[in-house]
Amino acid sequence: MCSNHCFAKGIQRVFTFLLSLIIVIAGFIPGKAVVQAEDTTGFKFNKVVVKDSSTGAQVADLLAGDVPELKTGVIYSLDVEYSVPSSLQFSNTYFHLNLGNGAYITTLPGSTFTEGPITATGFEQLVKTPTGTGTSPYGYPTAGSAQSRNGELIFKSKTSLTNVASAGEISFSIDSAYLNQDPNQILTNLFQISLSTDSTPSVDARSFNASLQKSLDITSGQTNQQRLSVRVIQRQHCSLPLQVEIP
Repeated sequence: MCSNHCFAKGIQRVFTFLLSLIIVIAGFIPGKAVVQAEDTTGFKFNKVVVKDSSTGAQVADLLAGDVPELKTGVIYSLDVEYSVPSSLQFSNTYFHLNLGNGAYITTLPGSTFTEGPITATGFEQLVKTPTGTGTSPYGYPTAGSAQSRNGELIFKSKTSLTNVASAGEISFSIDSAYLNQDPNQILTNLFQISLSTDSTPSVDARSFNASLQKSLDITSGQTNQQRLSVRVIQRQHCSLPLQVEIP
């Protein structure tokens, strides 16, 4: 009787030991975790246009392939509209703009360049304010100047919206320091835009060029580029001619 009892207890101990061993070994074997990718289907731009802020006239439809012809002395607006699918309606979503060298932001949604909560049509927070591209030569423009307000810009969309739109809120101007004598001067990748979530860093990323338009002087038949105007950025004993025009 005792031998049967002892045998049963021995079997139980062996079983318990083997079970514990299996659990320990399983802990060291990498498991194949199933990670569900975030569904960003339908999270996309529907409208990206450049307008003349003073007249409201449309200059270019960037999604349609238009290349905007821009000139100095004019303030333009970059109007955007994008869809947020219901699957992301209550998630954090963001709009990204990277404005390249040759242009600078003049106004933003919420009428502020200070990062934090804002009151605007489709955005609730300025996450990243533009402080320059960091790629302009010779330290131009001066940090904190109006012309330094380009580079990366990020806004957080208002939660619960399925369609986010910003019209006449993001304004920019051309920096005349970047003009040269090429009548077909192109600012490559001047507008780089994308969307994101906390989990997906880049959705529907797009890039657009712009051309610089030389205004015509009707009385002389010459372009402004043919007038005498020399613009030089000086730093210590170095100089970088950005604009040299011939009378």
